[in-house]
Amino acid sequence: MSLRTSLEAVLRKHKITQPISYHSAYGHSGGRDCPECQKASQLLDDLLACVPQPSREGLEKILVTHAGRINIPGIPLRELTDHLMAWMTRQTERVWCEHIRWLNGDWMMSRSWKTAGSATWCVNEYESFCRYCAAPRPGDG
Repeated sequence: MSLRTSLEAVLRKHKITQPISYHSAYGHSGGRDCPECQKASQLLDDLLACVPQPSREGLEKILVTHAGRINIPGIPLRELTDHLMAWMTRQTERVWCEHIRWLNGDWMMSRSWKTAGSATWCVNEYESFCRYCAAPRPGDG
């Protein structure tokens, strides 16, 4: 769950904002938001501006500075950065099966993720099953 989604839920819980079903119907015609939705969106934007956002560049700088002291066998610095950024931005890891994971915006396949240096390759967008275990492709989400 993203930080924005969490804040929206808290605002609804305390009745600061209301679900769209409670809004007047006139404001949502023509693909426009009603005044209540616009106000809620502006409030969320302002709240999110108060929270410092993690920076990939800042994280990479810290990791490179301390690279001599950080030694995790079999995990390249880029992959470690990806995992830490996903954790810091509250993104959940997308996993298809034990052979296919979502990395850098693509489904990537590996015969064994546990083996250091194991080859990985991008999964064709038309593949609907894992070629090793026949697990069906998950829905986008």
